[in-house]
Amino acid sequence: MRTINVLSVLESSDRQMWPVLTRAVELAHATEGRLTLAKTTDPGWLMRWFAPSASLESCSLSCSCDNVEGFTEASYALARAAEFVPAEIPVTKVLLGGNTAGSLLRLIRRGSFDFVVLTDLLARDRRLRRGLPRLDITTVVTSLTQAQPDPIGALN
Repeated sequence: MRTINVLSVLESSDRQMWPVLTRAVELAHATEGRLTLAKTTDPGWLMRWFAPSASLESCSLSCSCDNVEGFTEASYALARAAEFVPAEIPVTKVLLGGNTAGSLLRLIRRGSFDFVVLTDLLARDRRLRRGLPRLDITTVVTSLTQAQPDPIGALN
């Protein structure tokens, strides 16, 4: 019997992350498969444009061009998300590089994934729209327009 592998792409904000995680866990549980959580580390266009030119003397923000803080925050968010996966589902955690689309396509090419679960915002990326159909993988797009429960808010 072949094991089903589900890849879940978790983005930065909780609003984007929890609906994708919920759908991926449902899919992995229904297929009795493995779950890989891939977390984006892209700091966003605002940090990419302004962090290199921000001088630390004139700015009270701590700006870093090497994105070490981004990787640290992403790894914490990834660990927090993994805590909500049921114990019977095997989980693997991966941090994607700064170029989300390129890193994701490389990961899919190297792995043996059957499903990839991502947001409708990420699915609109031009590189992913062209690259994903060429790969032998089923894409599950989660809409962010639907109201989704926040597991963190439910616990507080």
